[in-house]
Amino acid sequence: MHITQSSAMALPFVLLSFFLQNNAYSNNLNSVLTDIVEYSDCPKNIKECNGRRVWKNGIVYEGDFQYGQPHGDGVMIWPDGSKYEGQFAFGLRHGYGEQENTDHSTYEGQWRRGFMHGDGHYVFACGDQYTGNFFEDEMDGQGKLLLANGATYIGAWKDGEIHGFGTFTRTDGSQYIGHSKKSRKEGKGKIVWPNGNILEGTWDNGQLNNSATFKFTNGDQLKCQWKNGKLKGNSVYKNSGGATISGSLKDFSKTFATNKTQESIENIAFVHYAIAMEYIPFKKFKEAGQQLQIAQSIISSKSHLNDLLQKQLNEIKK
Repeated sequence: MHITQSSAMALPFVLLSFFLQNNAYSNNLNSVLTDIVEYSDCPKNIKECNGRRVWKNGIVYEGDFQYGQPHGDGVMIWPDGSKYEGQFAFGLRHGYGEQENTDHSTYEGQWRRGFMHGDGHYVFACGDQYTGNFFEDEMDGQGKLLLANGATYIGAWKDGEIHGFGTFTRTDGSQYIGHSKKSRKEGKGKIVWPNGNILEGTWDNGQLNNSATFKFTNGDQLKCQWKNGKLKGNSVYKNSGGATISGSLKDFSKTFATNKTQESIENIAFVHYAIAMEYIPFKKFKEAGQQLQIAQSIISSKSHLNDLLQKQLNEIKK
């Protein structure tokens, strides 16, 4: 038994898809029970016994038996070195137990009829960790995912995928708060950055679509249109005093540079950064890099955004 996952590198807001797959030894131990037994201390005609059993396929069990089946506390070791230590019921992992796999992934928590079921903690071979509810070997219900790179997701799961309402925190500290469907953002939601900027919009299959609004910490706003994850047409910029202008991001940059409104210039640069972050989950690294470079070109060398932009550029080059 093991869990596999897609690469976490640039999938902060595709929200990662996780699937559980059984290995050759199967979560259902019925195949073990029906295999030919090479050696056993506890025959089927004895109600309760503590002993050792070896199957011809190489599986070894030591612990409690009931009528010849593992039942109670015990340890089972597979030929590849995988190990389960915990409770059994009628030959199946049932109750509390800990599983160690040869790829160094581990699970500790509740089991039912041979499946991870109930509250548990799974550590992936890559270092990612999930803590929460399982249903027959799949993450299902409420749970927390901690990625090795520091990103986290807390919220609802269904059939092994992120599904429902939750909060995904990226490595830059920004948070997507909203609904997801099959591990992608879906429906209305918002992204909140540590500096207080907010993007509110509607996602379809992980991509922004239709109208969205940026709300900046200085009180300015930008209303824009998106299609399939790309900014489309002209936008409307409204400053904190209520004045509005319409145009493209390039138009805004020129206007604000002429008027020397530094805060507004940084807001537009931040929009370019946000656009880049929408490209990255779909591995559109070239487009993301272009947006980040545009952002760098319109801000001053002393801007606090420089470190953020350069860090993300370095990430997509890896």
